Amino acid sequence: RVHGIDLANIDEEAEQKVTEYLEKKIETYPRLLFIKRILLNYLMKEETFRPRFEGYSKYFLEKGIPSLVNDIENMIIKNPMKFKVVKETFERYLASMQKDMTIDGEEQDPLQECFLLFFLSQVHYLEGDYLKAHELIEQSIEHTPTFFEAWQFKAKIYAGLGDHIMAEESYRKAMTLDTADRFLNAE
Repeated sequence: RVHGIDLANIDEEAEQKVTEYLEKKIETYPRLLFIKRILLNYLMKEETFRPRFEGYSKYFLEKGIPSLVNDIENMIIKNPMKFKVVKETFERYLASMQKDMTIDGEEQDPLQECFLLFFLSQVHYLEGDYLKAHELIEQSIEHTPTFFEAWQFKAKIYAGLGDHIMAEESYRKAMTLDTADRFLNAE
């Protein structure tokens, strides 16, 4: 229980209370992304979740942060509505980028297309559609061959498909591209 709200059993009234509480916190601390992320957990209606998720995902796209799907994975795999919204949002953004390099009428950096392909690949992987995930990750790599996270995810897809030789090859490619040696070479 937080502020008199049973977070394990969210009903409409509790959702409203949590939303109001977190929106006040967002107003007070607009740069704290984690508050916006927490809010996504408690939005149970598509009409409230969709616009919040769209705003949240645009931040990751604009900043070039590849960890969006990892960040929301536990939330979306447990909730079919949220999974659907996430997938539809990425598909809509990608179609718009491929059409005229915009999202919601605003011109975007071409690199965002690469990230959207990457994010959609991850979503298809979560669905168990490894072939579609592979197709999309190939497009992401074709778009930006130096995107080491895409090569790393390609290795994961190959491992999921049972092709451990190609998984190792892709992982080695990711390691060569990780010039900052952030974490790959330490594993």
